[in-house]
Order: sequence, then structure tokens, then C-alpha cells
Amino acid sequence: MERLEKHRAGSPGYRIARLHRSSSAVLARRLKDLPLRWGQVPLLMGVLNQDGQTQGHISREVRVDPACAARGLAALEELGLVERRENPACRRDKLVFATDAAKPVLNRILPALDEHRQLLLKGFSPEETRQVLDYLDRMIANVEQEL
Repeated sequence: MERLEKHRAGSPGYRIARLHRSSSAVLARRLKDLPLRWGQVPLLMGVLNQDGQTQGHISREVRVDPACAARGLAALEELGLVERRENPACRRDKLVFATDAAKPVLNRILPALDEHRQLLLKGFSPEETRQVLDYLDRMIANVEQEL
């Protein structure tokens, strides 16, 4: 087990995964009164960011498998938060639009995300905040370049 601990000690991936799991648990608690699950929030945010995108574009934007995105969007559609329409330019594609019911949900998500950002950056100076965001962006770019 010493080898495992040594590996974890120098692993940014271990820390990022742990942070992700803990953050997801905190956010799920903060959003427990919403009709959607925490995993559906990035999909809804992707739709709200730009109405009328294809499912494939949303999938790539939020970095989820296309089948997972399709299931998540179907669940959001059942909740009445999005609607999928046939793309007139390509009948195989579905375009996804937010419904009027999605906007009040967004108004409840954004304050929770702001509180979470404050929690994550608690005790960091403005310079440290810029640095940590820069480091994370660089790590993301490294991994995405590999993809």
C-alpha cells in the first residue's frame, strides 16, 4: 500500500478526481430541490448557453458521450425544460431548445454555482485565484490536446 500512497502523493489526477466527487456531492445537496439531477445541469447550461444547437454539439461542449447526452436531454425534455426539434438542414440531427420553464431553474442554479465558486476559492488571494485557474486551464489544454 505504500506504493499506492506514493503514487497518490504526486498525482494531480487523484486530487482533481477527489475534488470533482466532493464538489458534485456539495452541489447535489445545494440543488436537491430542483427537479433535475446534478449530472443534467451541464447539459441544461449548454442548451441555455446557445439555443438551437445540435445534440452532438452539446455533447462535445460538455464533454460527455453522445449517447449519454441523448439520454440526459431526453430526461430534460420529459421534465419540460428542453425541446428537441428536427433540424431542417439535416433531418438526422435534432436541435435542442430551452423552454420557458428552464429559465427559472437557471435562476436557481446560478446562485448555487456562485456559492460553490466562493467555497472552492475561500482563502485564496485574487492573484492565487488567477494562478489556480490558469493552472487548471493549462491542464485541461494538455488533456484535450491528447484527445
